[in-house]
Amino acid sequence: MEHFRHALTIFAVAALLAPARGAHAGRPVFHHHRADHEGEEQDHARNRSARPAKASVPGLTLHSRSLLGKDGKTEVEISTAPFDIGATPPGNISGCDIRAVDPTRRGKDDDDNQLGFHKRYDHLREGGYVHWTYTGLPHAQALRIRAEARAGWRGGEVEAKWLDVVRYRPDLAVQMVDAPGLTPVNTMVQVNATVVERMDEVGAHADCVLLVDGVQVDVAPGIWVDAGGSATCRFTTSFNSGGLHTITVRAQNVKPGDYDDSNNAFSRQIQVQNSATATMYYDMAVMDQTQTSTTTTDKYYTSTSAPPEEHKVETSNNYTQTRQLYGTIPAAVGDVKRIVFSDSSAGKSLSSVTVMLPAFTNVTPVDTSLCDPATTNESMLNDFDMTAGRAVTVIRCFNASTNQGTTIVSVAFSASDNTYYSSNTCRSLALGCVPGDYTTGTPDGTRVLLGDDYAADFTLEDGSVYSAQPKLSLPVISGSTTPVTTSSCGAQDFGTGTLGKVCIETVTTDYVRQGDSSTLPASN
Repeated sequence: MEHFRHALTIFAVAALLAPARGAHAGRPVFHHHRADHEGEEQDHARNRSARPAKASVPGLTLHSRSLLGKDGKTEVEISTAPFDIGATPPGNISGCDIRAVDPTRRGKDDDDNQLGFHKRYDHLREGGYVHWTYTGLPHAQALRIRAEARAGWRGGEVEAKWLDVVRYRPDLAVQMVDAPGLTPVNTMVQVNATVVERMDEVGAHADCVLLVDGVQVDVAPGIWVDAGGSATCRFTTSFNSGGLHTITVRAQNVKPGDYDDSNNAFSRQIQVQNSATATMYYDMAVMDQTQTSTTTTDKYYTSTSAPPEEHKVETSNNYTQTRQLYGTIPAAVGDVKRIVFSDSSAGKSLSSVTVMLPAFTNVTPVDTSLCDPATTNESMLNDFDMTAGRAVTVIRCFNASTNQGTTIVSVAFSASDNTYYSSNTCRSLALGCVPGDYTTGTPDGTRVLLGDDYAADFTLEDGSVYSAQPKLSLPVISGSTTPVTTSSCGAQDFGTGTLGKVCIETVTTDYVRQGDSSTLPASN
């Protein structure tokens, strides 16, 4: 599971350098996202999340959301401003009437006992935001809300009425953390995590945080995870002491609150070595997360309609796919002559890359934070093809005083709907991004069809030959590759004089393939 972190190494490093000979120049296109401003939905690469309900009256718009948590409690919030923007809502809400209704029973919603739930609040002086928590309000319950409010303390009071629906709170879960199983001390490490939303109704913002042995070391702030979707967080860190360390990725400060916060963190261990034998060791990891949905809606205005008067097809695709080889040679290699990489799955070739590289003396120096502080010479080579979502990176760290060094090699193919970048990554790799910026899937690569197995062949030549031939299985660890179809038809009155119907068919595919293979030197 070490593959993800290296994808950033390649793409980020590429942005620092003039392209190597034969490479396709290009810099990742960052999109700036602030989770705390009005209209920030426009910053989202995708947003199929249910929005808060609202009603507009002269001079004022009132917003509400009713969210049910795992504890069975529903919080009803009403505000004179959009939620979660960090500003104090203006004016004052002086009165609220909240009642459970059946919207299909026209003319009945004024009966206090219609569905057994009715709350009335008068003479409120809490400003432009009020909220209450209730038990016993089920999911999908419709609420009729009536509120009296004013836009400012001196403005006139207005009344608004609207319908809201009880929805599940978003449930963010850190599904996976990818990092090397073994790394040298004082060497840059990339950590990648996948955060998913499991309730498929309301999306959420959160801070994606990396902790090492319980201490926060990096953060991608204010990420957005769409309803039923996923996001990738990419971190950069290093370890200044050997031994076994625990890395944890946590989604915290979730807005608008989390349905179940017990799954907000994922931990794994990494062995950090003070020394190692002078041979290449590597980790090869592959992950493919696919979520597709096609919904067909047919509306028949009358009982005899054929074909339907309305036919609509909506598709939703959400994916993250990474193939990454990360190798470490506990020595500073000489002039790299050639790098060759190829891979295959289920007997079919996926990619083939040959990179001819110049001497290390001719390349741009690497950021010193990527090497041991004692290093006297740092250099980096990169071959970057943004169109193919592929990057090859070689980082060489050498200490002339001790005649020791380390070489890091990474070959990565990456495709993701949206990937968020952390503070350390933006700073140490000089990408020109702001923490919390993201890249979208279009420039980050294309997906390939993966089967139940995977194999790769890697060679680096500098006079000596360093090679790796990882082979691994790619089982489906969750979900299924078999599409699931659900369908329903319900009667509906379109006012045509005869009862019509609405038929909905949804075909979904949701699965995760994952596998990895490593060769590691003996522990100290």
